[in-house]
Amino acid sequence: MTVQFSANFPVLGLFANFSGAVWTDISEYVRRLDIDRGPSRETGRYPAGSMTVQLANRDARFSPANTSGPYVSGGVTQVVAEVKVRLEATWNSVTYNLFCGLVEDWQDEFPDSGYDAVTVLTALDPLTTLATWNGSPLVSVVGNGERTGARISRILDAVGFDGATRSVMTGDDTLQATTLTGSATEQINLVTDSEGGALWYDPLRSINADMGGLVWESRSALKTNTRSTVSQATFSAASIGFRDPRTSSGRDFIVRYAGFARVGGVEQGSGSGLPRLTRYDLVNETDVGVGALSAFTVAKGKPGDYRITGLTIDPITKPATAWPAALGLRVRDRATVAMTIPVSGLVVNKNVFIDGISHSILPMQWATSFDFASATNFDTMIAASVWTTGLWDTAGWWF
Repeated sequence: MTVQFSANFPVLGLFANFSGAVWTDISEYVRRLDIDRGPSRETGRYPAGSMTVQLANRDARFSPANTSGPYVSGGVTQVVAEVKVRLEATWNSVTYNLFCGLVEDWQDEFPDSGYDAVTVLTALDPLTTLATWNGSPLVSVVGNGERTGARISRILDAVGFDGATRSVMTGDDTLQATTLTGSATEQINLVTDSEGGALWYDPLRSINADMGGLVWESRSALKTNTRSTVSQATFSAASIGFRDPRTSSGRDFIVRYAGFARVGGVEQGSGSGLPRLTRYDLVNETDVGVGALSAFTVAKGKPGDYRITGLTIDPITKPATAWPAALGLRVRDRATVAMTIPVSGLVVNKNVFIDGISHSILPMQWATSFDFASATNFDTMIAASVWTTGLWDTAGWWF
């Protein structure tokens, strides 16, 4: 039985896969939901998303100690770690997955001095499973000259990651050979860093309706994907109202010089001055590819950018415009923020990329917070035709 807290709320469905292909609806027991798909802080490395659910447990149905409850098979409880769970929300006849993952723990709690009983379900998305695979060294190295996307797929195949729950782009550069040593997380992060791309787990139904999927994008995706080049939402007083904007003009993201080198190569530097960013363990096949990555890093780290780093919306206040944004916006979607700064009345308009999404859901309350990465320097690169110089073309920016 799905749950709708009011007419201005979407219909929520929380499902657990206790056994086989059967999904059990446990929505009616939900008291509170919190989802966090944290930001990369513009590194392209997104942590595993998490969900915490407080479930009413007055009849002990969610207690792992209960061997005679509704989720028991052959005298053995199915309320165990690694049960698949998903949360979906339906608004205006469109269903969105908000979270797909695996249960980490079912923890019984007894609030109100023991006069109440709840179970707190905690779950992480399947990105967390990659860290448990510690490599399977090959007898000989393989894959010299293969595209970055093909390497990501090779690693996922070795792990045994479900092919139906992934979306991997071709990639813009080629790599040195590998022996597949080290954890899957370490290997994928190294490939992603060498590419300048991004990896995260997305609950998107078009990848897999039940479990979403792992998404890996090349560095050029922010200029080739329509959802990253055309604004998908406008946050403003007239459109999607918001509160608690967060801003920064700090030096955290400034890079004046980037000096990178691949294993066996020599440093390829771009820019000048401080701060400097250096790295010498990349696995690109050529120095030219490393040089393109260095130039890209300096270009997107150019100083002088006033950043809107995040904000919060309360969708119930403007349901027609806010719910599609709260439920449908994805990591790396482009958005527009129009903000009037209090007191001075200064108007700021910024283009941003969604960099993190979190939800806090209670009966009659729903807050969605977005973290942003700046799109300003990307727009400058496109306007200045930086993408079409010989260096970028050589590195394979065009498919």
